[in-house]
Amino acid sequence: MMNRYVNFFVGLSMVCLMAGACSSGGSVKPTEKRSNVEIIMQSIVDGDAKQLASLTHFPIVRAYPLKNIENEQQLEVYFDTLFDDHFRQLMSQADENDWDSVGWRGQMFADGLLWVYDSLTAVNYYSELELRLKQQLAEQEMNSLHPSLWGNWRPYGCYVDEKDGSVLRVDVGDDGVCRLSVYHCGTKLSDRPDILVTGHMEIRGSIGVVYHHYESREGCEMVLDEYECRLMMGEDGAQVHRLRPCYWRDVFKGNITHVY
Repeated sequence: MMNRYVNFFVGLSMVCLMAGACSSGGSVKPTEKRSNVEIIMQSIVDGDAKQLASLTHFPIVRAYPLKNIENEQQLEVYFDTLFDDHFRQLMSQADENDWDSVGWRGQMFADGLLWVYDSLTAVNYYSELELRLKQQLAEQEMNSLHPSLWGNWRPYGCYVDEKDGSVLRVDVGDDGVCRLSVYHCGTKLSDRPDILVTGHMEIRGSIGVVYHHYESREGCEMVLDEYECRLMMGEDGAQVHRLRPCYWRDVFKGNITHVY
């Protein structure tokens, strides 16, 4: 469920941030905005991945443990997985009246399935194929963990501490509780983590920044800030650890790949 909220706010935050960056420039006529939306819609209907890629702002975020779409080439390869026949049919029956304006120049289709700010900025639609792939990857990740970590949990995210190389893994339970597992450098990822704590998430601000709140057995508060990619520890977050987003399966294989 949290991934759903995160993806929604990805689209909203892209609209807000890009609007701020362009606020000093010249205005864009409504016809120009409609033209881009029309081209994006037609590209999806026609299966023209190359045309759509040229009108996309990267990365296109996918819910973990799926990998983000980082560039035009990746979108062209992933196009049919991203937009199946069902969605293309839905798009073929739509027109600009099915889009809602958001902010100054942003537009949202079908309550946020697509977000456009001149270019395509977010896709919150998941095809049946992509959902099956997500489930398969999630099962593979959970099976790679120490058996004591199995149960009603699903993968949410993974980070590497830039300072000491520790691996931080976040899972979410069916009840919404989040779990942080920390593996210090040298600890096998198939073993028990060196630190294991549970907590909760909260969403703050207009762009929906997600914070994780944890507390160690010793009473040390830990706050993970997804937007700034940092872990703040101790009183008033005095200790700050900078993090790099990554994918568990890449770290497990010894091939760390940044998310963005």
